Amino acid sequence: MLFKEKVIKRMYKKRIQTICECNNLNYELVSKNDLYVFDETSGMKFDTGDIVVGGACIDRCNAKIENLGWNFYLDILMPMNYALEKSLDCAIYVDTPIEIYSDSENFDEWLICVNKLETFIYNLGEFLDLDIKVIRRDKGVKVLDKLLQNTIFTDKELLSLYDLVPSSKNSSFSNKLLLHFRRSIISYTPQYLSEYLNRDINRVIVVEELSQIKAITKAKNLIDKIYPKIYVDMPSLSCRNRMHRSDYGKVKIFSDFSRATSSVLFEKFLQEINLDKVFAKFGVTNFEDLECALSSLWENK
Repeated sequence: MLFKEKVIKRMYKKRIQTICECNNLNYELVSKNDLYVFDETSGMKFDTGDIVVGGACIDRCNAKIENLGWNFYLDILMPMNYALEKSLDCAIYVDTPIEIYSDSENFDEWLICVNKLETFIYNLGEFLDLDIKVIRRDKGVKVLDKLLQNTIFTDKELLSLYDLVPSSKNSSFSNKLLLHFRRSIISYTPQYLSEYLNRDINRVIVVEELSQIKAITKAKNLIDKIYPKIYVDMPSLSCRNRMHRSDYGKVKIFSDFSRATSSVLFEKFLQEINLDKVFAKFGVTNFEDLECALSSLWENK
């Protein structure tokens, strides 16, 4: 069994083959011993009409930058590294809860948080000498909803969109959250990206974590110009959950990392992270040193 298969089984309590079967995912497992699970980009010849996209889930940080985990860095750097490898432009999604919680008491806090994230991502792009665009959900709602007028997703098919293992807990969601899911699917399409970025996008290379694969697949079923390159989610310290969803197994981006609470499997995961182009730009050779170096790109965190 490949290392990544072990991590997936530990996190999801299911083998990747079982996950594919129960979710009708028709992808071939990448046989290399790296973090990539599926790769539909093999053999592609790229041109100026192509773009790499990806992003990180930030909904659980409670509008506080300091609550983000190491998974945030991995999830924005994986697409950036691939864009550097292939000399392509890159766009990073900031799929904020703003458009869901526009009437909530902490709306202003989320807005401040998102503005800081956007500044950081642009600082990072400048440092990497990479043409990065930030795609903010709150600024793309009108375009997304216009495109959704011609697309139907039933509420039932969206309930488990971000759960690879069926769960009885997700028996219902609010209409606002289901709309958020619908918008997420459409955000991968060349039509949306072309209109949002005001340029012609032909093909979309999606470099994201395994937990996003069902949403990406639904977009791919709408239009065949979407090419997933999917890697294993960063696990929690015990590897029994995704770091994004873990209350106690998260390493926060401004905190000191203590090996006392991490598992051997998590340590191996860190060793398997290969961001060679990004590492070279920062003059480091591993993710831990990179994480320390990234702190300098935050302004007034």
